[in-house]
Amino acid sequence: MRGLAPLRFAACLLLACSHEAAPSAVPAASASEGAAAPPRQPDGVSLDLSAARVDAHSTAPARGVVALYPPPAREDVLAIVRAYFHAFGGGNERDFVSVLMPDARRLDDGGRTDLGSSLERRLRSFDYAHAPIESMVHYDDARMTTYDAAPPALRHANQMQDGDVLIDVPIEEVRVGSSRLFGPRALFVLRRQGGGRWRIAGVNEDGPWS
Repeated sequence: MRGLAPLRFAACLLLACSHEAAPSAVPAASASEGAAAPPRQPDGVSLDLSAARVDAHSTAPARGVVALYPPPAREDVLAIVRAYFHAFGGGNERDFVSVLMPDARRLDDGGRTDLGSSLERRLRSFDYAHAPIESMVHYDDARMTTYDAAPPALRHANQMQDGDVLIDVPIEEVRVGSSRLFGPRALFVLRRQGGGRWRIAGVNEDGPWS
């Protein structure tokens, strides 16, 4: 029986070891504590692009940010004047609509007369369709100036506004009997309409270029 004592001791020791707590696994969160966290993405920002839009003008004072229209090319201005005289040959007042401002005025009477109505009466009174209009108008000799460059007297006589363009077109004076179809010159005031398109705001067939 004494020989069994060492065996009992060894069995007790083995049983005691089996009850020791096994080492716990390292939580996943703890294991990743040493790793670098991913960079945070910036929060989304809503942009109002309409606030950055700038309306265009012909002129503007020297402050802030202003978009300016480019000055008109001479060829573009003459194209409008050509369309005006071409409309006489068509004999239809509706042909003037595309080149006139809605409130265009006759300037040789101080702007008292609506230009569209005046042209309609002229077409009813005279036969422009058979007049050699294209050969009468000397486009190559036309002179052009802007509101800023025009003398004050010329601005006033033609009721120019800031940003307007004035063009003086020589014409051969033609008469039918005692009636004059055109004078020796015509001064056109061109103004930008909505969208930046140039149109005729007034015509002065008697005013001097001075």
